[in-house]
Amino acid sequence: MSVLGEYKEFKLEETPKFGISVLTAMMPVILIAVATICSFIFPKNNPVNEFIQFIGAPDLAMLLSLIFAIFTMGSTTKPKNGRYFDLTCRLNQANLSYAFDHRWWCLQASSC
Repeated sequence: MSVLGEYKEFKLEETPKFGISVLTAMMPVILIAVATICSFIFPKNNPVNEFIQFIGAPDLAMLLSLIFAIFTMGSTTKPKNGRYFDLTCRLNQANLSYAFDHRWWCLQASSC
């Protein structure tokens, strides 16, 4: 659709693998399920159980899953130009201001 602008078709090599994609999608479910199962296994005042309950709380499980998804779907997948943190480089090229020094973020970019 021309209304949405230009689109790009990705090659299979540029996309994350199936296993890591499923793990990323299922991570909050796994964390919450492990916390639920451990609440039946461990005593309530056990430090291990308290830590697992903390990690398995729905809000923290979603936050951890989001951080995991950023790394597995974004910054660790190598783009074809070989640059990581390419979005930050594009923000810099678009003259958008942000709080960090762009040279630190564009570690491998020669055009930033």
